[in-house]
Amino acid sequence: MIRTIAIAAFLALALSAVAQEPVLQVEGRVAWIAGQVMVIAPDGNPSISIDISQVPQDQRATLREGDRIVVTGTVNNERTRVVAASVQRVGPLSSR
Repeated sequence: MIRTIAIAAFLALALSAVAQEPVLQVEGRVAWIAGQVMVIAPDGNPSISIDISQVPQDQRATLREGDRIVVTGTVNNERTRVVAASVQRVGPLSSR
């Protein structure tokens, strides 16, 4: 419950910062990936659920836990997750 509230608050802050522009970017480390859902851990903020169903397969295929990435996307209508349009790796690859 507290985690859900923290995620909603973080997403609300992100939306308010880009009120004129519906697209946002979030940087963090991949915590886990399962099917079309990924969770990232931004530095110093609660984890965020990411819907990666719209991300091109070539961008998803090489992602691993621990990779540092930037997700570009929008927040879904329920404000429960970010719907990613792209995922870009930043920095060196994680140890695999």
